[in-house]
Amino acid sequence: MTVQAVSLKVGACFRFKTAVRRITPLRTGETVPVLNESVSIVLETNAPRRWAFVDLESGEVWSHDGNRFEPIKGTGTHAVKNAISCPKELETELIEAFKAGGRVAAVKLHRTRTGSNLPDAVAAIKSLGL
Repeated sequence: MTVQAVSLKVGACFRFKTAVRRITPLRTGETVPVLNESVSIVLETNAPRRWAFVDLESGEVWSHDGNRFEPIKGTGTHAVKNAISCPKELETELIEAFKAGGRVAAVKLHRTRTGSNLPDAVAAIKSLGL
């Protein structure tokens, strides 16, 4: 069966012989292909709690304790967001901007570099102890 491109919109549902597929976007606005079969993704580590897993469709954030996955909620999600929006490379620049121009300069730099909103930029600066 041929499907017209104009019908390929978020939320559209298509019935195939083996399954029903719905077009769902990621929070980034992108769409990704769905495989016919599930796959295992393996990450080997001695420190499982240092890793965060983000579902880009639902926005849920998960961690692993070595035995099972657990959702990260509340302040834990802010820590994950800050780790993503303020990577180590940016920390040094933010500290220098803070020393040279104060908190406002550091917040402006964070917003410019990451596209974050004001509360998230302020939180990221505070998380650095500035």
